[in-house]
Amino acid sequence: MALSLTAFAGMAMAQPAGPPVKVKVDLPKTISANVDFVAMVRVTLPEGWHAYGPNPARKKGDEDFNTLLSVALTPNKAVSRFMPGKASPAPVAGKNAGEYIWEGDVAFPVTMRVKPGTKSVKLKLNVTHQICDSNTCLPPKTEVIEVLVTVKPAQKASK
Repeated sequence: MALSLTAFAGMAMAQPAGPPVKVKVDLPKTISANVDFVAMVRVTLPEGWHAYGPNPARKKGDEDFNTLLSVALTPNKAVSRFMPGKASPAPVAGKNAGEYIWEGDVAFPVTMRVKPGTKSVKLKLNVTHQICDSNTCLPPKTEVIEVLVTVKPAQKASK
């Protein structure tokens, strides 16, 4: 069974209202010190909304329609490794050919490692998103998802 945490993101009162973006973090049942583990950060974009992703064929000087959809970690001394993976956007056909978008559910694998001697750690994942519909793009929004993780002690080498 994986641990899941969910947050709902809305726009600040001074900004135009937009539909909520759902963010969920799935962690493995057991996390051991000094061993890589993968957290899945799942972002659900509302129906009718999307985020522009990077065009893998983009050349220097080409126009870039990339909006924000990313995961970062607030610095933490107990974490010795943080490597966010990439979620591949889908190409758009027709008049918007050459653009790439994320729609619906987007999953970002994030590889982490906790230092030996750590018993528990509070991870603060910063999920930044900017969504667009067919008429407008909302300002970027960052959600901080806090996850308290209990760490299994590192295994001692057998002789």
